[in-house]
Amino acid sequence: DLPAKMAAFRPTLVAVALDVVASDAAGKANQAAALKALLPAISGPGIEVVWIGPPTVPAGGNGRREPSQRYFPTAAALKLPRGPDGVQPTVAGFAGWAGALWQWLS
Repeated sequence: DLPAKMAAFRPTLVAVALDVVASDAAGKANQAAALKALLPAISGPGIEVVWIGPPTVPAGGNGRREPSQRYFPTAAALKLPRGPDGVQPTVAGFAGWAGALWQWLS
């Protein structure tokens, strides 16, 4: 139960990692609705919400966020080494991604 966990933990920073940004209108609408429903559960006084873009963004996709929130454009900011599937980053890629995020948040 996310609201109970948020109340118990009381984070000051919530990072939302976007795995894939839809490329078609229906998918974008579904994602926007899901993110809009999620936002009240993860935001509140003293909580900063940041969005982490997916490592690969389909053409034309840029994620959705509220204007007051920060967005880390992974695909534009990093060239991540990929695993055998060509999609998921390698261990070194994930480590580099984490380091870049940490530096960006600091």
